Amino acid sequence: MGVILMGNRVLVFKTNIEGTDQASKLEILRLRENIYDWSIDLDDHDNILRVEGYNLRTRMIVKLINELGFACQLIARGH
Repeated sequence: MGVILMGNRVLVFKTNIEGTDQASKLEILRLRENIYDWSIDLDDHDNILRVEGYNLRTRMIVKLINELGFACQLIARGH
């Protein structure tokens, strides 16, 4: 099932997403009701993806990013 974070939270992931063309594929995250914002730092050497939302499921996000063809590893959870 994966970790479920209740309430509003931020999850931070290390990815292998490079460039704006690849990052544009992440727009699919906006289709999820419980995700209200996301951003990716392509200047960071770990290509950090931040996902903000409520009742976030870590495994669901990792699976979604993996299905897009990218690696995704949780590195931090926050409020």
